[in-house]
Amino acid sequence: MNQIAFSKLENPMKLRKTAVLAAILAAGISGQALAVQAAPTPVAAFEWEMLGLGSNDTIGTAQDLGTVGLGDNINVFGARLSSVPGGTSVDYFKFVTSQVLDLSFAVNAPYGISETNDPIVGLFGSNGVKISEDDDSNAGYDSLLTAQGLAAGTYYVAISGFSNFDFTGNGGNSNWYYNLNVTTGTPSVVLSAPVPEPESYAMLLAGLGIIGAVARRRQAV
Repeated sequence: MNQIAFSKLENPMKLRKTAVLAAILAAGISGQALAVQAAPTPVAAFEWEMLGLGSNDTIGTAQDLGTVGLGDNINVFGARLSSVPGGTSVDYFKFVTSQVLDLSFAVNAPYGISETNDPIVGLFGSNGVKISEDDDSNAGYDSLLTAQGLAAGTYYVAISGFSNFDFTGNGGNSNWYYNLNVTTGTPSVVLSAPVPEPESYAMLLAGLGIIGAVARRRQAV
């Protein structure tokens, strides 16, 4: 059976068709997801749990965003989805500043199962003590927290849903995607591009794998 399958693949036309099929699978993230690449603000990361890469539910397991400096404008795309393990828990992100900064933390959640997506954002010091929080200072039910004169040091920003102001465990408003924008400039108040669903990444990887296998087969022939 394997010999029959390989003999079919050896036909150049079959190979081209297989490569096209793989490309279509890879495009499963859709034109909307590809728009992420053209976003006007740089994407620093996708939230770990959204991609099934581990937990960021506590300060101790916070996802590291690295150093934030003057002029930086960082986007993190994430999700609070009940269909994802840990998806309705708090999301913590760690960052470091090496100088005194005025920082804004905008959380936009325009994509979800309803129009009542209601994120909240909290800022914590290196000791785990909450410095500030915000619920609805951004457009609609979205959040916008500003911290002026933030001293150099290590900090944590947490995303949860109303009304989990303790920023612990599961709970609060959920079932939406979000964009966390951390900047020293004017915060982004509109999500620049739709967020692809986790299943799309599996399709992308599968498609790329097929393309790679076809290319290797062609080289061997």
